[in-house]
Amino acid sequence: MRLNIIVAASVGVALAGCGHNSDKAAKPPVAVETPAVKKGPDPVVPVTGNVAATSVFGLKGLGYNGTTPVALSGEVKTPDTGSSTIKGSNEPLSLSYTGDETLKGSLFTTARADRGGSSETRFLMSDQSINSKDIPTAFGLLVNKSSPTQFAAGALYGGKAPTNIPGSGTASYTGRFAGAANAGAANSGSQAALSGDFNLSADFSGGTVKGSVDKLTATQIDAAKPVGKGLDGITFNGTMDAGRAGYTATEITAAGLGVAKGKVEGGFYNASASETAGALTLSAGDANIVGAFQGTKQP
Repeated sequence: MRLNIIVAASVGVALAGCGHNSDKAAKPPVAVETPAVKKGPDPVVPVTGNVAATSVFGLKGLGYNGTTPVALSGEVKTPDTGSSTIKGSNEPLSLSYTGDETLKGSLFTTARADRGGSSETRFLMSDQSINSKDIPTAFGLLVNKSSPTQFAAGALYGGKAPTNIPGSGTASYTGRFAGAANAGAANSGSQAALSGDFNLSADFSGGTVKGSVDKLTATQIDAAKPVGKGLDGITFNGTMDAGRAGYTATEITAAGLGVAKGKVEGGFYNASASETAGALTLSAGDANIVGAFQGTKQP
């Protein structure tokens, strides 16, 4: 409609110009009384999309469906008002979680440090995020949907996009690890919950990372059927991508179980890459393991 009005106005100017050029004709132009046109307000441009701004970022992840490694994905959506949601899907690891309605703008419940939502979901995030009602700047998330006869566990991670990523120098990150283990090829249902301290050394000059999980503890689901016996730590060496925002590793060692087959992937998040988070899967000895980790840059 606005375009039509502009075009009509242009045509009117052209016609008026033609009338002005005929002033010297023998007969004077006949004056035509034109009713005044009241100017209305500018047309209202409709607003598309959500009126309330939202913060959305994607999640990546790794997991096991039985003995088969799987890739995971999800999404975090945080409206300015109301509770937040986190969703992901890769059967049988489907996830749908909504934050505590009493904490407007929060992503998780008040039990944000390592566990929330339900006993099968464990969150890892910085102390700053744990004590805040705002969306975490970076986090790891372990989801365990296993049954006594089927291993189904996954780890997702994500956060605010990093800014001012260092192009040189080194940095150290410390945080926590949460994992799940299952008896390997037999997939017998022997399972354990894993917890430990996470450390990462990042060389932004060389584009490499070295990570470790120390003080690893395994809580056996069934003491009569232990899994991962002897596992007391995990280490990996990896490389950063070209933009230094993410990293991957396939060189993994499970201390006590030997060299492992598996994968690690992670990313740097928030201002100046102040946090890291990621996921890993590995198979070593009698165990298949999936885990999530999160770390904060140290001064």
